Amino acid sequence: MGKRIYAKRTLSHLLLLLMLTHCSQKSETYEEQIMIKGGLIIQTGWNSTADEDIENGFVLIEKGKIKQVGIWSDTISYPKKPKIIDANGKYIVPGLIDGFAVINNQAFVHTTRYSLDIAPENMAKSVANEPFSDQLDSPKWKYYQYLSSIDVTDSVVLKYAKKLGSANSHLMPTLSLLYLDLLRHENPWNDPLADLINANDINNRADKVSGNHNYSKEVQAAYTNLALKVLELEQQYYRKGAKYLTGSACDVWGTMPGISLHTELELLQKIGLTDRQILASASANFSDAFGWKKGKIAEGYDADILILDENPLENIENLKKINILLLKGEVIS
Repeated sequence: MGKRIYAKRTLSHLLLLLMLTHCSQKSETYEEQIMIKGGLIIQTGWNSTADEDIENGFVLIEKGKIKQVGIWSDTISYPKKPKIIDANGKYIVPGLIDGFAVINNQAFVHTTRYSLDIAPENMAKSVANEPFSDQLDSPKWKYYQYLSSIDVTDSVVLKYAKKLGSANSHLMPTLSLLYLDLLRHENPWNDPLADLINANDINNRADKVSGNHNYSKEVQAAYTNLALKVLELEQQYYRKGAKYLTGSACDVWGTMPGISLHTELELLQKIGLTDRQILASASANFSDAFGWKKGKIAEGYDADILILDENPLENIENLKKINILLLKGEVIS
């Protein structure tokens, strides 16, 4: 899908929480401690359950790190007088991560890339030798057309899905790269956050009026068939036990900062992930995969936190309904 769409061996990541509000230049910094009290602390581990969530919880933050987590009580004592944030009636989750990284082979990036093992060996070698051409008769597109026509219940697919599901790794499918090719998608330029984005910064951007790529009918049909098949393949991978990381791959192929992470969450839901697993893919799974001290409301982790007005486990769209956000313990206005 172009020379810029490839797995980067970097530690780069984008915290969506900086894109989810109209942030001003001002912020509040507390050099001592911040205490978030009340609210439901949602556990975002891949296998977490509601029984592990903390009702009427508290999060004590010091020097950008989470110092303590527990159940709030008026009898709690602390040596310093913290800045108090009342989260009563709110929902507390880690800041979301839009990752695009490959580290020590702990993540496989792009469905079309890590599904290459399904293709015949000669086809896979041809793609490896010429991976980037966008012509429909190129090795890449011959592979895409093969992938688009494959039966996802074929034994080759099921065997590979089982292999991915049993591996000690995570998948980063970057489904958002094909979001504009799916039927009945939203026009990303209608999102309020689009006002913050310079259209010239977006590679292969959607038309602002139609919300679609300006492809010929033949090319658009080929991409739509591929997009639908990618979702079917990921459904099989998930059913066989694959775990996921969120990565929108922005700003290439029409993907947009912040906006496309939410389309990624939407598409992860389409392949079968529960809302809690979607949260895990955008938070705790990064800690599990790479050892980052990010993505969990836990002692010693970076205090990147979203305080939400509504429960994201009831509707994943509620992740946009932010009351307060913190980045490394800093309250962002």
